[in-house]
Amino acid sequence: NGIRGLYYGMPIMLIQTAGKVGIRFAAYEQLKKMLQDSDGKLTPARQVIAGTAAGSLEAILWITPCERLKTLRQTQIGVQNQVFTTWHSSLRLIAEQQGVAGLWKGLTPTLCRNAMASGMRFVIYDASMSQLKKLSSDGEKKRWHS
Repeated sequence: NGIRGLYYGMPIMLIQTAGKVGIRFAAYEQLKKMLQDSDGKLTPARQVIAGTAAGSLEAILWITPCERLKTLRQTQIGVQNQVFTTWHSSLRLIAEQQGVAGLWKGLTPTLCRNAMASGMRFVIYDASMSQLKKLSSDGEKKRWHS
């Protein structure tokens, strides 16, 4: 398949990336609000909980079905009579052969990986954002913009 073989599964990966980031951040912001104390503060443990829950939602709602489609497409590299030729034909074929639940094959490992990664990622994200806000509010030139 030449150079095109490097891009098998690319359309679904792009769809997956756009959707998962939106779900992750929207869920995290809502969960943070729910877990804040009366002063609007969030402990590191609650940040991990909010991030883990956001990552779990992201995995269940979006990542697992998208990765299933992407993986099936990638299995077709070098196959003479391809079955999973596009993401939409793959979606239709899975629904016909396995039912809609077939899209969530591999949910458990995806959920575990995503939940843990998002839990830690958001602790680091919030700490980084806090430091950047301090830099921009202390009257100094915004060093992190240049």
